[in-house]
Amino acid sequence: MNKLFNPNKLLLQELKDIANATPRPLRWAMVWFLLWLEPQYVEYKAKKAVDDAVKEYKKICDWCEDYRTDYGVTITQSDVENLQNMSINYDRDTDQDPTCDI
Repeated sequence: MNKLFNPNKLLLQELKDIANATPRPLRWAMVWFLLWLEPQYVEYKAKKAVDDAVKEYKKICDWCEDYRTDYGVTITQSDVENLQNMSINYDRDTDQDPTCDI
């Protein structure tokens, strides 16, 4: 087998194992196919891992948003004309069970 289609050119060990398990006369074709497939496989696995992590984060984040809505906004008139004083208060007494770890 020439050096161009050597199984050691593959980056992922699981693909190297597949190439080495192929019978020697067909190994060059399998390595060629796996060299073509490997970048797509890596991209798919990375995209899936990121999508799963984002989905898990959004699930946690949505729960925390529903949990932490006990705030109040107070708007009062300022001494300066056309301005308002605003304050945002969070009532910590209602947060008896702070289980959200974000």
